[in-house]
Amino acid sequence: MQRAQELGAESPAPQTLHEGKTLGSRPVCQPIIVENVVVDLYYEDAERAEEIWERIVSAPNEVEMVRRGSHPLQILSLLYTLNRSHGDDYDFYLFLKKHLHAIINDERFRFYQEHEKFHRMQQALPFPYCLDPRIAVPVYILNTVAGVRTLFSCQGVSDYITIDGVRIYIPDGHSKFAYILVEESERARDILLPFVEKYSETCNCVTITFAELGETPDRVLLESKSVPHNYKFCVALTEYLEEIFPNWRGE
Repeated sequence: MQRAQELGAESPAPQTLHEGKTLGSRPVCQPIIVENVVVDLYYEDAERAEEIWERIVSAPNEVEMVRRGSHPLQILSLLYTLNRSHGDDYDFYLFLKKHLHAIINDERFRFYQEHEKFHRMQQALPFPYCLDPRIAVPVYILNTVAGVRTLFSCQGVSDYITIDGVRIYIPDGHSKFAYILVEESERARDILLPFVEKYSETCNCVTITFAELGETPDRVLLESKSVPHNYKFCVALTEYLEEIFPNWRGE
């Protein structure tokens, strides 16, 4: 993942509750904060948010799990937000909750959780070593073109396990969707818009957004449409740019 350097750390926040989203009279999502870490609780867990928060902050071992990002409720929240297809899906939430122990103890899940630590280390490396391998070639190519400059990129989440025939994508440190963010320019539009037109028709795997940012340079966000499309997005963009710029390696 290509990232900008952080300019400064925020002041520590107190351990507290946040206002949550409701569906009718029932809370759908209730965030709590434990030692400056936000944990989203959903449905019946959201209704018990204060009780759960008090239990966590009074138990040093649970606080430590939250710090490490390994608390079961954190993992449940990440799995739910990453895998739900659209909107709020209570049945799917219950499915994840029922199988949470099996997911956490799955050998592949533990492998991807370890991979996340290495991914965070990779993000701190200078360009181009910070790039994700599946999105690296498109980023390289775009930065060889005069008038085009990438700002951020990520290959997105694509690794998964299967539980009871259901594919469950695993949080591994990558963004939810694969994307490339570039400074807007006429050249960038000329290159990227035909890609969107081509692949929106054939595999419907890509969206493009133009951001007007006032005093800062405007930006173009090229992004996968969904988690299952992340891998396809990276492959399609690589093939498209290599076809346009066959000599990008300087050969």
